Amino acid sequence: MNMRTSQKAESRQRIVEAAGYRLRESGAAGTGVVEVMADAGLTHGGFYAHFDSKEDLLKAALQEAMLSREGWVAGLDDMSHKKRLSILLERYLNPQHRDNPRDGCPVPAVAPDMIQGDAAMQAVFATEVEKSIAAVTRILKADSGSRSSAAARANAMAAISLCVGGLLLARAVGDSKLSDEILQASRQAGERAFVESGTDKGPAQTGIALDGSVKARAKRKMPKS
Repeated sequence: MNMRTSQKAESRQRIVEAAGYRLRESGAAGTGVVEVMADAGLTHGGFYAHFDSKEDLLKAALQEAMLSREGWVAGLDDMSHKKRLSILLERYLNPQHRDNPRDGCPVPAVAPDMIQGDAAMQAVFATEVEKSIAAVTRILKADSGSRSSAAARANAMAAISLCVGGLLLARAVGDSKLSDEILQASRQAGERAFVESGTDKGPAQTGIALDGSVKARAKRKMPKS
């Protein structure tokens, strides 16, 4: 790689990283080319030397930003199964993550845009979400040969959904006591659903009652004819 090619690659990476920070803070709709190029310390006119369109930039930025999942699951392999789950919940559902979206998971900011997004962008998003599901599934399944892949995957999807939804709602209500309560309640619900009750059962076999307690779903008995 010659110096010119190397410099171009470095500039492209700066643009992608700057766009990734914007995505985390403002979502896809709030990530403009002019602002991103300024954040990267480059002129607006140089954008098309690196990307064909804003959509191409958003795809690359989303892939870059989703690498934050590596920090979420890092260092858990040597811990007990219960400890892993507790730490996963704590790492995601905490005030620091809520208050610093720039350095966190992009999903809460990006997901609303994906609902109305084009098929190509949705496909990239779905691929990245699948990678996150796979990473959490591996953590849930790692220390139990008896735990089925299907149950671990189902619990991974449920845990991710709980974390993303809890964080999104906590941010949406503003910096308030209610926001802290939402984070705490989401963590506690996760503890009850995925830690205290174990994860050999998929989420369809466990229900969260209106009072917040977790209860096994009773099997319905067919009436005698």
